[in-house]
Amino acid sequence: GDETVITDVVATGTINGDIPKGTKVGVLTQLTIDGQIIFEGPMSLVVGPINVTDPIPPDEYGYWAYDNHDISYPEAPVYEWIELNPNDPSDPGDGINLNLSDDTMTTLDIGFNFVYYGNNYDQITVCSNGWASFEQGNIPYFSNFAIPMALGPYAMIAPFNDDLDDNNGTEPFNVFSWYDQDNHRFIIQWDNVANNHSDQNCPSDCERYTFELVLYDPAYYETESGNGEILFQYQEIHDVDGGGGKYSTIGIESPDQNIGSLYRFNNENSVGGWPLENGLAIKFTTDPPSGYLSIQDAGIIPEVFELSNAYPNPFNPLVTIPFELGKMDRIKLDVFDLQGRLVETISNEVYSVGKHFVQWDAGEFSSGVYFIRMKNSTGQLKHTRISLIK
Repeated sequence: GDETVITDVVATGTINGDIPKGTKVGVLTQLTIDGQIIFEGPMSLVVGPINVTDPIPPDEYGYWAYDNHDISYPEAPVYEWIELNPNDPSDPGDGINLNLSDDTMTTLDIGFNFVYYGNNYDQITVCSNGWASFEQGNIPYFSNFAIPMALGPYAMIAPFNDDLDDNNGTEPFNVFSWYDQDNHRFIIQWDNVANNHSDQNCPSDCERYTFELVLYDPAYYETESGNGEILFQYQEIHDVDGGGGKYSTIGIESPDQNIGSLYRFNNENSVGGWPLENGLAIKFTTDPPSGYLSIQDAGIIPEVFELSNAYPNPFNPLVTIPFELGKMDRIKLDVFDLQGRLVETISNEVYSVGKHFVQWDAGEFSSGVYFIRMKNSTGQLKHTRISLIK
């Protein structure tokens, strides 16, 4: 059976320079047994230690999560509530009621072009259950999951994904939206709504939730990558559970659901996250901390679409195929024989920026010369030649 053994330190080293917390350092790792390489590939290490007054380190695309307690970082947001409810007695807002009820959603025009994980969107789908999505779907998910997860809505933005409810229509359920054209931002506010975990005790003894999502027009709020910034704000917030153990999900997820930035799930924050409280503000942006040694500056991320020589070559029966990407992309790796016939598709999936290593097991194929073809989503091609000798 499998066994875990805790070893002593196997490697040490020093990183020169003042590299801020949260920086991901790429290390090429090679494992050998009796002189034979059994694994070779990249491993990512995060510079720490990371405290609750530091941002959550970036996901593979580059989204950082700052909150208003990261006061030593100029990129940190300031909590400044934007009231949308036109019936608020102290500060009437300009919001439009979306007339949502339990487990419903609607699609809205944003009012500008919003760039999210490199994709352009001018509409957003808003769900009663505390999330929004740039990709239209037909399931108003109320059961929340971690991020990333190949379940739930695609391209999800979740200020508070949970089973928000109107207690079979007996409790008011108000969600407002407003395109603040003067300030170039689009806002969604879930206003004084109840949760299915406790709404049976309403109106006298149940938690209420008021929070909002703000999208900033990247044409006016510029970032280094061109992606738009996202803000979550919490005026009144709780985190309760009805026995399922998931509590809420807070974070953002890529359109393909392969990566994302998780701030909170299952009653726990990600490293760097501040405990959920009234007056909390969280900003997701691709702008790194000021003075951050960007991966591009360090020369770690290539700016090319490159297929390197496979090794060992000749091989029998395993061959490693290295390639490099300057942007997240879908990559298809095919193997052809000398007659140009497709032998096998090794991979057809989305890869993040950086160096990747894919292995092909040719144990069932005969000796000969083969060609590996790499193709990206725009049709670019790269080839390399390999020889199988048995």
